[in-house]
Formats: sequence, structure tokens, C-alpha cells
Amino acid sequence: MLGAASIASSLVDRRGRFAHGCARAWSWLILKTTGVEVTVEGLSRLTPDTTYIFVANHQSHYDTPVVFSSLPYQLRIIAKESLARSLCSAGT
Repeated sequence: MLGAASIASSLVDRRGRFAHGCARAWSWLILKTTGVEVTVEGLSRLTPDTTYIFVANHQSHYDTPVVFSSLPYQLRIIAKESLARSLCSAGT
């Protein structure tokens, strides 16, 4: 449901604020329903209104939910093209 709302919002919300809110809600729900507790350290060292690059090493399925639920920034995700190719070939 959050995914559908996020996609639909892209027609009217060009900045992606609603979609990001959906991602944060999805992340929070995943962490809460699976009992994962997150402790964040170092947020005080980040300067508001500054652009950052956050990198996850994907050692766990929880990397994405933890990043979205814990960082007070609107995030964008990028991935290597080879990841998309490997996902497509895995389905065949």
C-alpha cells in the first residue's frame, strides 16, 4: 500500500517528500514488526542543509530500512547497473 501511494504521489509531488515519507514509514514498520532496535550515533556532527553521501555495505537485509528510518535527510538511492542485470537474470 505504501508503495502504491508513493508511486501515485510522484505525479504531483516533484520533490518526492511524500514518497520519502512512505519509505520512512515502511522502514519503521519493518523494524518495529521484526523487533529490531537501532541506536544512532554521530547525528550531531551532521550540518543541516548540507548534502551528504551515505553508503551502506548491505551486510544485512536491514540496511535500507535502518538508513531510511534513522537519518533525518530526504534520501535518494543509486545502485550499480550490474545489480539490476543480476536481478533480471536471476528471474529467468
